[in-house]
Amino acid sequence: MNRRTLLCMGVALAAALGASMAAAHEGHDHAASERAAPVNAVAITRVAQSPRHELVLRAPALHPGERTRLELYVSDWSTNAPVTGADVAIELRARETSGEPARGATQSTADGVYTAELALPPTGDYNLLVRVRSSLGSDEFALAAVRVEPPADPAGTRSPLLLLGGGAVGLVVLIAALAWWTGRRRARAAAAVLLLVGGAMAAAPALAHEGNDHVEPAPAAAPGGAVERVSMPKPSQFLLGVRTQVIALSTVPRQVALLGRVAPRGGAEADVVAPQAGRVDLLGRRVPVLGDRVARGQLLGHLVVVDSLAIRAPIAGQVTATHVVHGQRVEAGQRLVSLLDASTVWVHADVYERDLAAVERASRAVVTSDAWPGERFMGRRVALGATASELPGTVEGWFEVPNPRGRLRVGLPVSVAVELGGAEPLAVLPREAVLEDAGRATVWLHEAPETFVARAVQIVVRLGDRLAVRGLRPGERAVIAGAPAVAALPRLREEP
Repeated sequence: MNRRTLLCMGVALAAALGASMAAAHEGHDHAASERAAPVNAVAITRVAQSPRHELVLRAPALHPGERTRLELYVSDWSTNAPVTGADVAIELRARETSGEPARGATQSTADGVYTAELALPPTGDYNLLVRVRSSLGSDEFALAAVRVEPPADPAGTRSPLLLLGGGAVGLVVLIAALAWWTGRRRARAAAAVLLLVGGAMAAAPALAHEGNDHVEPAPAAAPGGAVERVSMPKPSQFLLGVRTQVIALSTVPRQVALLGRVAPRGGAEADVVAPQAGRVDLLGRRVPVLGDRVARGQLLGHLVVVDSLAIRAPIAGQVTATHVVHGQRVEAGQRLVSLLDASTVWVHADVYERDLAAVERASRAVVTSDAWPGERFMGRRVALGATASELPGTVEGWFEVPNPRGRLRVGLPVSVAVELGGAEPLAVLPREAVLEDAGRATVWLHEAPETFVARAVQIVVRLGDRLAVRGLRPGERAVIAGAPAVAALPRLREEP
């Protein structure tokens, strides 16, 4: 490929880049003849709330003489649930004149979503008034003032960067043409270099204005008392089912909440072993199976050597494992059957250093399991470790818990609430409202119609599928459904 061909390709590339850049930055014309702006071209957002309703209004830019659609999102203030079947009316009332206001009746297009069409009045400043009547009651909202004004001149909105880029491309094309007509090698080489530079200049603004926000993910909780907020539009809240609960404190017995695991009580595990070598002759030739219950001293079979030696259960309990089959030859000391007495179990719990003194003074504990929601198992503290456990910053505590029906299975996790005596006013929330991560607990509060703020809380009591937490105030609205979706949004951190 000769230099002349390369030069032609370079000119074409520069022209194409310049054209694409112009298209990327040109935007769209707001022609005066456009009669109805699309609802999704949101330029105005207004929010309001009362003890009954929460309101979000979204509208395009308001231009005189147009018919414009406005969208209203109406939700229950306390639960954030969409309000259906409401009577909603909108009007634009001039702020400084007594002219006839522009009114529009709304129709419901989805749960909690109401759309109104208005014939916009002349240019000026207007108050936006909304009346809502629903099963929750009636409210009148005076939203912040809005302005009706002619659309901006598209020619006046061209980017200076666009003009600079277009000029650079034009200069490159001019130099390339000069090199072509003069035929000078140096000029052609210079033109080729400038073409590459011009192409890079044209491409750079497009890359810089691609529109991809690279937001660093925020940590689960803000350190040092920083406040973290997120913004979620009301349509997204409706779509994701974000629901809230108004905080009301309940009197809850003072407790320390621990996580534990069920373990056998001391002496409650036993293995049946062969006293000497021989052949196993199981009773009825039946191999004991998992879950079989046996009584202490019950005959399980015989060990045939020269004489027949009885094989008996050393403890009452359940069969947890069988290690032989009927007729198998075994050696002295070989395990035959494993037994467990689970009528009383121990719960091993990790006690954090901050709770150590309180747990040492207490003796009673309430154990709950996800396997049996709503059921409480009463236990007592039998031991508290003298050294740190495997989990840093903790000491292991042992609690003895009666388990007559065997519902607490050995090895499964449980919640332990150590009773300290007395009572404390706490907020009680569904478990899914409290996000736990690395020992930290966070609740998201609905601060404003489209704003949520993170609040660090302390779990005091685990009440099955509900948690009693410290750190919330009465009247605040906690997110009880959709909290993970709120927490996943990019956060704005405000340092104290």
